[in-house]
Amino acid sequence: MLTPIADDLWQLGGDQRLPGGARFPLRMTIVRLPDRQLILHSPVPIDDAAADAIAALGDVAHVIAPNRYHHLYLEPALRRFPRAAAWLAPGLAAKHPSITPAGELGDVAPAAWRDHVDQIHVGGAPKVSETVFLHRASRTLLATDLAFHVTKPANLRTRIVLRLVGVSGRLACSRAWKFLVKDRAAATASIARLEAWAPLRYVPAHGEIFEGDVIAALRPTIARVTGRKALAA
Repeated sequence: MLTPIADDLWQLGGDQRLPGGARFPLRMTIVRLPDRQLILHSPVPIDDAAADAIAALGDVAHVIAPNRYHHLYLEPALRRFPRAAAWLAPGLAAKHPSITPAGELGDVAPAAWRDHVDQIHVGGAPKVSETVFLHRASRTLLATDLAFHVTKPANLRTRIVLRLVGVSGRLACSRAWKFLVKDRAAATASIARLEAWAPLRYVPAHGEIFEGDVIAALRPTIARVTGRKALAA
């Protein structure tokens, strides 16, 4: 069921099974705007009970597929909430020809939420093409694969995978970013903007919510995105 995060923020959990038996937690975040319109960020499977609970919060107006990997449950979510507008990461439209998107995600937030939610497209990594969001009132950073925070692995194979990618038991950016980023200058510019947000909560698509100084927690591993040795303290 839905888990409250902060005022006008909720989370719905799921489970992602990987080849080989590893299992990752999978999370969708629900943002309620002042007009009671809802944003579904990174959809997960939504059953009848969850759909009813979401509908009780307000009207689902926007469904966001925030990167090129987090889109598998986009079309089922839109079937659940057919009046919602779809917002897609760059490069996703071709994978969903049956959807007419309201727009492509980028550095400029749409008018529908720009007064309450900020966004940054993480540049220089076209294969993942991730956009991250800041719920301004609660200073909550919403992301998918920018960083993981899986502190309770489901099984041994999951623990092994987490260790291999360098995110075991902590809030951290995966080692995969070293290979995903093709333009370090663009990625560094995006991360510099994210630093300025100074978020105090991180809600990942994979793992548990992190409370505290997000930038400080990410400092040891953000170099995997930027190529820098470390962020300045």
